[in-house]
Amino acid sequence: MKVPSTNKRIIDILNIARYAPSSHNTQPWQVTAKGSELIIGYSPARQLSVGDPNNRELFISLGCFLGTMILASKEFGYSLSYSYLGNNPRRTLRAILTPARASETKWSKLVKQRRSDRNIYQDRKLDPGAVRQLAKQQHGMAKFYIYQDPGAIELLSVATHSATLSIMSKQEFRDELAGWVRNNWTKKPDGMPGYTQGMPGPISLIAKFVIRKTKKVAKDQAKKDAKRVLNSAAIGLICIEKNSPEAWID
Repeated sequence: MKVPSTNKRIIDILNIARYAPSSHNTQPWQVTAKGSELIIGYSPARQLSVGDPNNRELFISLGCFLGTMILASKEFGYSLSYSYLGNNPRRTLRAILTPARASETKWSKLVKQRRSDRNIYQDRKLDPGAVRQLAKQQHGMAKFYIYQDPGAIELLSVATHSATLSIMSKQEFRDELAGWVRNNWTKKPDGMPGYTQGMPGPISLIAKFVIRKTKKVAKDQAKKDAKRVLNSAAIGLICIEKNSPEAWID
């Protein structure tokens, strides 16, 4: 199989990769393709200067995009390798497509089924085998920890309440957040429709104005976030050894 000389196959891969999660669903990634080489960067206009001043979440979002590209490549019979180029909006990552021996046809369906659901989670116990498999997951500088003990979950719930209340109490953060809130009928491909927070349609129409003008939303959101954690059967944390753009992407 020959690496595509046109962008058709790359477009197929990117049409799956665009479903990757990103902070506030800003979808900050930008891709330039030439043959089998892709240069991945990000749009400075989609940086969250208040909520993400160090670009940590932005680079994690780029990592999610890259990881989804790797899965999408398998769908079309390719493997994708990458290297970190530096903290440059135009040239952050370099990726190369190469033919693989076999394709894996399940990924596009699974990726498109991904959802960000911020309603209350089910509290039923997880399958022990699945928990053991999750606990083994690690990659490079990143390790995965899973907590099921009620005491640990309660502690994380309290920490979540404190963190949400702190950031949501800041007017400049709420202004920035409101800019990415969408109503339930939005045609925009980015941002967060109200239904992701369980809002009915009419409420979603005024949500961004309420977020901007009402400081009480900080307490309400903190309570909701804490309750979501507390009602979880398990909480998973991804931890890295150091803080750097390369590590966040990895």
